[in-house]
Amino acid sequence: MNKKLNSIIRGNFYHRKLPLFLYSKKERMEKMNEKKFLQQVYGKLENQLKQEVKLADDSIEISEGDKVISKIDSKGGIFYAAGKQFSNIVNKLHGKIENDVRNTKEFLKVMDNSPELTAVDLNAPYKKLLEYNDVVLAGTEHSNGSFEFVTWDCKNNSLDHGHYYEDYERAKEDFVKRAGLLPENQIFSADERFELYRCVEDTLSAGFELSSEVENMLADVKEKLKESIPDFDKRLTTLDEQDQQQEQKM
Repeated sequence: MNKKLNSIIRGNFYHRKLPLFLYSKKERMEKMNEKKFLQQVYGKLENQLKQEVKLADDSIEISEGDKVISKIDSKGGIFYAAGKQFSNIVNKLHGKIENDVRNTKEFLKVMDNSPELTAVDLNAPYKKLLEYNDVVLAGTEHSNGSFEFVTWDCKNNSLDHGHYYEDYERAKEDFVKRAGLLPENQIFSADERFELYRCVEDTLSAGFELSSEVENMLADVKEKLKESIPDFDKRLTTLDEQDQQQEQKM
């Protein structure tokens, strides 16, 4: 478990959260649309997790078989089943759940607090989320409750070469790349990170003579790569199915 996390026991569940002092007073006081927050997190987790995900009025429940192993409340609190029999599953789920909760809270707050984007020939109600080096990151909420994020070149109040995303994290990565905040050769796509994960996994499982220092480093890299890929479980399942189909053809 992450040493920076502390736990609060609540019945048969415990709550992992970052210490309060890590958040600014302004951030702690900010409110978000709790119903919208739950709907967005539910949509992400339902597509990413193998476990059953249910949306209630004031929470999200994640179940393994007939046991609820995690709950997310409407304020972003994350609770996990306290039983030792669930510890391995909880540890695997925590990084993914925490990442989705954090990202969803971030883009809902930034959407609520960002100004309207104005530009020549722009008629849709976009919010300007970020702007740097003649590149803008914008977002809009559609009538069906879904969000869309776009990066544009922005010069002379005119927008060009739009890159459109449903995923906020991918849109931010594209903004960083287009705005030159990081060199392009230091930015890896989800597809590239998945292939890197497979390479590290193969290296660790191939029986090579590695020093304990290198082995520990690769294990950390493997975990970071895994947690950085939103649909990792789905990708792994697809890969397994492809391998099985290939074996059947042989």
